[in-house]
Amino acid sequence: MLSYLALLCVFTNLVVAVPTGELPDINDDLPDITDGEPLPTPTGIRNFIGVGYNIIDGNPEGGDIYLGGVDPGLLVTRPILKLTYEENQLTSDREYIVPDQVLFSPRSSCVTTETQQTFYGTETYVEKISVDMKESGRVKTIFSKHKFSKSSRYEEINRGVEKNRYVYYEDRTVCNMGQARYRSELAMYEQYPLDTGFVYSACHLPLTYDEETYMQFIDDWGTHVVTKVDLGSKSTVRFAESREDFVHFARTEVEGSVTFRTKIITGYRGALKVDTDVFETGLSTGQKFGSHLSNFTSGGDELPEPIAVELIGMHEVFDKDFWQQYSDYIKRRLCTVDWMSNKDTIQLNMEMAMNNYADWRGAEETVDPEIVIPIAWPKGTYTLPKPIYGCPNTHFTWAEGWRFHDTEDVAPGNYWSDPLHLSGNFKKNDMDRWFCSKTVEEQDIFNWSFQSGQYCVAKKGSLCPKGLSEGYVFWDDEDTGNDNAFAGDLPSGQFDHNTRIDYCCRDDGFASNPIYLPVDEPFFLLKVNHQCQEVVGMTYTEEYFRWDTNDQGNDDLVFGTHPYPGDTDNNILLDFCYYEPLQDDDV
Repeated sequence: MLSYLALLCVFTNLVVAVPTGELPDINDDLPDITDGEPLPTPTGIRNFIGVGYNIIDGNPEGGDIYLGGVDPGLLVTRPILKLTYEENQLTSDREYIVPDQVLFSPRSSCVTTETQQTFYGTETYVEKISVDMKESGRVKTIFSKHKFSKSSRYEEINRGVEKNRYVYYEDRTVCNMGQARYRSELAMYEQYPLDTGFVYSACHLPLTYDEETYMQFIDDWGTHVVTKVDLGSKSTVRFAESREDFVHFARTEVEGSVTFRTKIITGYRGALKVDTDVFETGLSTGQKFGSHLSNFTSGGDELPEPIAVELIGMHEVFDKDFWQQYSDYIKRRLCTVDWMSNKDTIQLNMEMAMNNYADWRGAEETVDPEIVIPIAWPKGTYTLPKPIYGCPNTHFTWAEGWRFHDTEDVAPGNYWSDPLHLSGNFKKNDMDRWFCSKTVEEQDIFNWSFQSGQYCVAKKGSLCPKGLSEGYVFWDDEDTGNDNAFAGDLPSGQFDHNTRIDYCCRDDGFASNPIYLPVDEPFFLLKVNHQCQEVVGMTYTEEYFRWDTNDQGNDDLVFGTHPYPGDTDNNILLDFCYYEPLQDDDV
């Protein structure tokens, strides 16, 4: 008898372990569960499908600006589409219990996608994160310029763009473990219920449009309703770069992504603008820019929250398909008898409120700045020959000075090109010339450096600008009755009865490959070989001056990387490149 009772208990337990009733979407060919009870509905479904969503406050990246987490737009305490468990529904693999109104397709392993993304303003930021949110066609454009704009992450990005002039890059990894959706197509046929609190609030909306009442309703219940969720995890590693350094990265690393433009920035004639589409297309896999800013994650193995959602607009919930239990709502005194006949008017009022909600909230429009920087003089201290029209017009003041060379008096032989645009006075037996010196290392935020090529400038200070090699030219000036003189700011060197000028030169590229220098005013560079360096937006004239230095015991000397050609037959000859801006039509 005892054995019979024990067997009966075992049999009874087996019966209880198998859910009763119809099980939609279950493959009856699958074996019965033998390893225990099915798992409860994942939190990412139970707490989020059917709830309200506020797209102004929301952000698919999560609420914590440093860690990520749950999207702050998900109104978990505002259920709208009610979920029930009367049919004991399981997933097709019998792993999870699923609400009657939900179809859930879990995956046994994650489907991983990895992406590289760049954004540089709130508009591109919103475009980027919108891949994790799909709106129905009936609502898609209403919030396109305002969504997410009240979220803390949006505000953080906006501050970075406006204050720090950031351009952002990120590596993103998504592990998709499954998808669940509300079966809207069955809402009318199966008479799916709405949540009691929502029904009561909706049925007490005024028939005559009252902005404050309708706006408060949207504030409470959301702009949208969640009808679909992706579950799994997503992680993001974010980097940030100043706009200036980003332009230089694009210029050097992604061919064809920058274009030269004129007269688009006040106070500067030349500028570089990044074509972001070309940049993103040309950015190689694994290629990145910027300094590490933050890491953040959402979701996880236990499927605690959605990593992506689909939404319908709040006005769509007023479609008749969702109100098939209206008679029950009347019996429960949630709605009045005549409310259903006025539902279409309420729905139109709700759509009007949706269109006005962003303005009512004071939500700003998304905007992207142009990724453009002016072409400014490179960092560092250095000296240029002064043109006859004066030192180049800049946002800083060039320090000026002059040097008088007393050259050979017997059978003097100084000669020079025609034209010669050097500022100074030139005679066969002496000459003086003027200089323009940049004496402050960094005059602006635009972070320009001298680019690879073939050219020279005079040295100013103890170090050459980054990337330039040092050398000098020594003039053995007239020995007899030497009248050498100088005044003002001069380049580095020696200025007594002889002259030595130190130079900084680049000889690591090709003169035929154009470099960027300001195109506002004429200026000089010196050759490092027989060619003038090409400069974008400028045309040049090749000019020269030959100094007839001391004839007796001549000690002329060149050293290191120096201007071309230098010491020739006990005299000094230098080739100058005089640059003038091209006309706008020729640029």
